[in-house]
Amino acid sequence: CNFSGTNFGNNAGNVGAQISDMSYNGIETKQLELLLKELRVSGDGLPSDKKEEMEDYIETIQDTLNQDKPRKGLLKAALIGLRGLCEDPKFIDVVTKLAPLVQSMMEKF
Repeated sequence: CNFSGTNFGNNAGNVGAQISDMSYNGIETKQLELLLKELRVSGDGLPSDKKEEMEDYIETIQDTLNQDKPRKGLLKAALIGLRGLCEDPKFIDVVTKLAPLVQSMMEKF
């Protein structure tokens, strides 16, 4: 996927994640869950190895955001990994939407 001009910084996203409402406000949590679900749907046509890789990145994001002190580097690596999985515009759009939301969530730590 081509993400030129997109700043992923310390952003990350979760597809279908169950993120604790204790750390983030409910709106961010629901928005993140919806974007992660949308990402999984967008990535449905990926080959099985790429789909597995996508799920690994999603799990990394989910697990990291559920930690008391999330590691920004892991989130950044997961976002970068997600953006490199495919060139489908819908998939790219969802990953691009995840970046600012995750950054907002990370600023709380």
